[in-house]
Amino acid sequence: MCKGAGGPDVLEVRHLPDPEPAPDEVLIAITASAVNRADLMQRRGAYPPPPGASEVLGLECAGTIEKVGSQVTRWRPGDQVCALLTGGGYAERVAVPAGQEKYHQPGDGGWLPFVFGCLAGIVPWLAVLIYVIAPGSTSGAEPPAFVYGIIVSLFVFFNIFALVQWAQYKQVGRFRDYLVGERTYITLSLVAKSLLAWQVFGGTLAP
Repeated sequence: MCKGAGGPDVLEVRHLPDPEPAPDEVLIAITASAVNRADLMQRRGAYPPPPGASEVLGLECAGTIEKVGSQVTRWRPGDQVCALLTGGGYAERVAVPAGQEKYHQPGDGGWLPFVFGCLAGIVPWLAVLIYVIAPGSTSGAEPPAFVYGIIVSLFVFFNIFALVQWAQYKQVGRFRDYLVGERTYITLSLVAKSLLAWQVFGGTLAP
């Protein structure tokens, strides 16, 4: 919490009673939060929280639902969640409205996010292929050879992303640890983007 407006020295740790969820709220036991610009502005007194918001800083959190209000039916204790908040994300527990979206968790059998992501990912590839192949075009212009190399290599990498996500959803082997999949995804993303940059620079600057 803040004992006033100012720099990091105004932050202090206090012991407060655990919040009780209202009938339409859930109580989250927080395991992770984040620091963003709005938090820093609130600490400096330049971005006051809305009326009725928690005195504790923190506009987002992730954790596990510990308790649900009497009117809540979509959530249950033990669900792993993340939430946007009006405040309270730096505490150990926070009560938030239950009306936020519910997403599938790895291994729960829900494939909608994966399928939707695949379908959304196909669209730009189709657009690129149509542009490069240019069916019906009467122009004799041809894309440089390195453009085909970019298409093939990135197509391979982006489909590996899908395989990693599939392994996360199915909890295959070491991908039972969700962070393994996230680290693999980040590494592949870095490699794919670096490869794209080198292919573009190499292809355009080649004599």
